[in-house]
Amino acid sequence: MRNVTQAHPVLRRLLRAAMPSTPPPTNLRSSRSPSGMPRPGLMRASIFRLSPLILAAVALVALAVFFAPGGQPAQAQTTVLVSNAGQTPGGTWYVTTDWSVAQAFTTGTSSGGYMLGSIDVGLNATQITQAARDSIRAELWSAATGGAPGSKLADLTVPAHPISAGTVSFAAPANTTLTARTTYYAVFYTVGQFNMSLSLTNSDSEDSGAAVGWSIADGARNVGVDVPTSTTTWSSQHTSSLIITVEAPPQPTVSISASPTEVDEGSSVTVTLTLSEALSSRVTVPLT
Repeated sequence: MRNVTQAHPVLRRLLRAAMPSTPPPTNLRSSRSPSGMPRPGLMRASIFRLSPLILAAVALVALAVFFAPGGQPAQAQTTVLVSNAGQTPGGTWYVTTDWSVAQAFTTGTSSGGYMLGSIDVGLNATQITQAARDSIRAELWSAATGGAPGSKLADLTVPAHPISAGTVSFAAPANTTLTARTTYYAVFYTVGQFNMSLSLTNSDSEDSGAAVGWSIADGARNVGVDVPTSTTTWSSQHTSSLIITVEAPPQPTVSISASPTEVDEGSSVTVTLTLSEALSSRVTVPLT
């Protein structure tokens, strides 16, 4: 594991700034002479208060050394990788038992790839029964040569019943990794008697704030089959795109505490950093 204070000079300066600008007077280190007798006129060891700046620096270092599963650094400060949910809606697309729809998106330039957390879509429905919910299929697909959907890579989890109209999030399996500069598809269909209505936009723009290099294809594709497979022949791109948001997994958070907050000079203090979830790789907090 690298020395993070070397990689993050701002944190190193913050730690230095949190320390006293001058060393404590030598006559405060001990109130006794070499013979063990109390020195006249000297006070007991001074009280050292933990600087909030030091605590903040420790917390920032802890956040800076977080590594995502597989040893890849976290990809973005925000969990949204790309979205067109802020664009003007432009109709709906009905996904039925004999029609499937696919929306392409392309990843950015990070050489380490990206972790996929979920894909959100806009669902237009006033009431979805348990049976209707159970019929929904959402999948992550590759892109074939020529740009159409290729083959299924993973099933996305349909939210638990009840599902309401609005933005619906379909979660990816844990540790789903997307390769940089690669096109993928979000594919949706149903296997029951339920007409799923998904929101469209006629805009070819993405919302601001996307991760570097990410984009959403200008137009969705569809096909008239019950269950699409790798041999399915999809339509060419339409003029409208599905409204989607591609998100990374939520970043773990870190909390910090110290006990005690006031100690005699030379005494020990325990600083505890607590992560919101277990990680698959080590977290090192070097204080230099």
